[in-house]
Amino acid sequence: MAEVVLSCVLNYLRDLTIYHVDLIRDAKYELQHLREDLEHMQSLLKDTADLRKKGAVLKNCEKHIRNVIYKAEDIIDLYVTRAFFKEKKRERPFPFNFSIPFFSGKTTLAEDVKRIREKDIKEVVDKMQKAMQLDQTPNEADQEPTRAASRIREIEARSNNTMVGFEDVIDECSSKLKTLGSKPEVIAIVAMAGSGKTTVANKLFYDPSIIYEVSQKIWLSVTDEPCRRDIYLRLLNNFTREDTSHLNENELLDKVREKLENVAFLLVVDDVWTPGTWLEIDRILSPLRNRLFKVLVTTRNEHVAQAASLKGEIYYLRKLKEDESWKLLQLKVYGDEETWPKELVDVGKKIANGCDGLPLALVVIGGILQMKRSSAAANNRDYFENVSNNVHKYMLSEDKDKAVEEIIKLSYNKLPYDLRDCLLYLGVFPAGYHFSTWKLKCLWIGEGLIMQEVGSEKSIEEIADDYVEELVSRNLVTVVERNVEEKVKKCYVHGTIREYCKKVGGNEQQLLQEIRKLRDTGGFDPDVSGIANFRRIYIHSGIFDLFQQKKLELEKARSFVCFPKERMAVPLESVSSILDRFELLRVFEGSSLKFPAFPQKLNQLIHLRYLALAAEKNFTKLPKTIDKLWRLQTLVIDTDSHAFKIEVDLSHMPQLRYMKTKGTLIVKTSKENKYLQTLSRISVDSCNAKLLSNAKYIKTLGIRGKLDPLMNDDSPLKTSEHLVKLKLIHTGGEELPRLPECFPAKLKILTLSETNLSWDDMATLGKLKCLEVLKLKEYAFQGEEWDYQGEGFVSLRYLQVENSDLKTWEISQDSFNRLKYLSLKSCNELTDIPTIIKESLDLHTLEIESATRRVLLSAKIIEDRLKSMKRKFELLLGPKDQKVVQGLAYERDEMVADS
Repeated sequence: MAEVVLSCVLNYLRDLTIYHVDLIRDAKYELQHLREDLEHMQSLLKDTADLRKKGAVLKNCEKHIRNVIYKAEDIIDLYVTRAFFKEKKRERPFPFNFSIPFFSGKTTLAEDVKRIREKDIKEVVDKMQKAMQLDQTPNEADQEPTRAASRIREIEARSNNTMVGFEDVIDECSSKLKTLGSKPEVIAIVAMAGSGKTTVANKLFYDPSIIYEVSQKIWLSVTDEPCRRDIYLRLLNNFTREDTSHLNENELLDKVREKLENVAFLLVVDDVWTPGTWLEIDRILSPLRNRLFKVLVTTRNEHVAQAASLKGEIYYLRKLKEDESWKLLQLKVYGDEETWPKELVDVGKKIANGCDGLPLALVVIGGILQMKRSSAAANNRDYFENVSNNVHKYMLSEDKDKAVEEIIKLSYNKLPYDLRDCLLYLGVFPAGYHFSTWKLKCLWIGEGLIMQEVGSEKSIEEIADDYVEELVSRNLVTVVERNVEEKVKKCYVHGTIREYCKKVGGNEQQLLQEIRKLRDTGGFDPDVSGIANFRRIYIHSGIFDLFQQKKLELEKARSFVCFPKERMAVPLESVSSILDRFELLRVFEGSSLKFPAFPQKLNQLIHLRYLALAAEKNFTKLPKTIDKLWRLQTLVIDTDSHAFKIEVDLSHMPQLRYMKTKGTLIVKTSKENKYLQTLSRISVDSCNAKLLSNAKYIKTLGIRGKLDPLMNDDSPLKTSEHLVKLKLIHTGGEELPRLPECFPAKLKILTLSETNLSWDDMATLGKLKCLEVLKLKEYAFQGEEWDYQGEGFVSLRYLQVENSDLKTWEISQDSFNRLKYLSLKSCNELTDIPTIIKESLDLHTLEIESATRRVLLSAKIIEDRLKSMKRKFELLLGPKDQKVVQGLAYERDEMVADS
């Protein structure tokens, strides 16, 4: 959307005047005029936003605006880069042959900006004003209001827990999948796009009765027709995180078979497009001596099903019946079957029937109607009739794939304008990829896709959270996992919606462009000679091959994103070939690319806002020169090194918001950084009063080292009044003497690891009234007995105890009253779960791994009791524990009788 691009440039001009006015001194007044012109253009865009369906003239104006803004952005970036390196007295060869025809390097910034204002901007503004006079009719149905996140989660929870249709297929498949016999079996599910194949497979994948039968579950999405190596890597990722980049295909195949040979497993292969892809899977499985496995395949292609079903059966998913369609639509709009307004039941059923029994169509339409249900027009019959007419018009097409695409387009067109690019951007993630919303939000912010109104009370992070919830509520994004705060932690995009994002975001909006390595020719699509003008590119395979192409030109690229199937070691000779291609890069997502050392070319990419990469073992520090990256907001270094040094003063990077690494950062800051929110992990010496005073808005902090200096009543941690998430890892090897009251009052999430504290010190943590999540890992507390008496942990909802020698655990009735999620891992000596927790009606998840029989018996009794009361409850067991639980029925009956 032109609105987002324009907002991004306006923010850039503002930042230049705040942080580097010296670089634009000679063009200060011309840039001020440019800013005024762009603000006027922004107001015109707002005025045209509600015009009916934007006519052809206005659509053309929007493209023209985007191109003009790109032109201005390129000119400013180039001059700022040149001025920056002149000022630093480190002038370098500058690419004046840059492929912008109007940039010669011989004119001044003021002259070029003036030319753009007087010619390009004036021309497009005149066109917009004329177009506005042609159509003044508002389009009331164009955009829908946003919804409260709490109501979104309520409807999501109620509708997602109910399966509509396909019960017969699920029952039959479940019966076959949980019966491990003398030979493996393959079950194939066939249906067109949007028919519910993945939903059925997902239901079976998480079926508790199947979980108990197998010790390993593997989900393999192959929508993108991966090459042989990618398939091997995706399978291996379920067993190990070791570096496999040095192995050839045959070695990878041997390693995959070795892992599969000794385990009872369920393999789901989702969305197989061609028989060739299935044959690659069969090539792995056929030689296995292991007979204890089952395979479930979903596909649109009957030939694939026939090839797979030589060892099993085929199930053809039918369309939903009329009553099932109506039920699903009600659940997606209201979360139940009772709330739909009586006066709209007839038109509601008409909409449901019009979706022709396709679940995806019903889900997306449900997202559209859900937005309207709480507005003033909730009972507006005309609105519902309009939706019904559109649905029937699209579904009359014999091409049902095209019909579903039109329904997705209808939902897209009803999104607020500032949310549309955020949806399209999801096309950068690989098919079937479960992406972290933290990473997604950092990418959105780095790309400039989050529009924050001047004077807004919400932070840019809060706006990004709202965007995620909004896409979830419209059923355009599916939640995989929520955190204890009920915020979306992981999610994914349905394959059909992802294809729409790629199509519209690429061809129509020119927002992003995928580069694909062709399996048959070894070339690339599109050809490297035709990608010089792309501004955001993403590629997931053939990365090093791409950068070996001599014709490759990426000087205009502002973003480079890659999510390969494996962590790839970047050869030393390839480091420069990758980064030398870029000049004006803003986003570099290479967290799966392991660099042997810090690439010095990164220091020259002064427009970087998001930087993520991985580090080899000898890559242990960031140079002081990284302070050139004055616009950097997100810095993520994935490293195995425990001591990772950054020599720069963080106050020289004034826009830095997030810095994360698995190592231990040695950092300092000499003056206030008002944007810094995440700093993890830092050394104990770095965590001093000065740093926390200058980074006083920090919300997430991780510290690793010998923690003794922080464990006192005058700890600098107490002064961090905005700190809500803290992780402390003690590496001293000795137990800490005590746990003082050293934590900030607003702390919500605390992780302690290797601290070896006494269980008596838990009384200190029990006083933290805001604490909601507590994770105790690697002998955070030691001792055989934990007896907690009195009030405490009044807000705690999540408790994890991992690797502990605890044997006896008792708690009083006045504590842990809000506990929802209890995780016990490797508590091999624990004799039982506390009675208060066993009797709780509020516990909704119990996760146990490597436990005693008595604990597992108690867990099953809790599950049976809560489910008999129709309470929401989930019992998650480790593979070995599942086997034990299967034989506990008799002992469980005895325990229940005794109690």
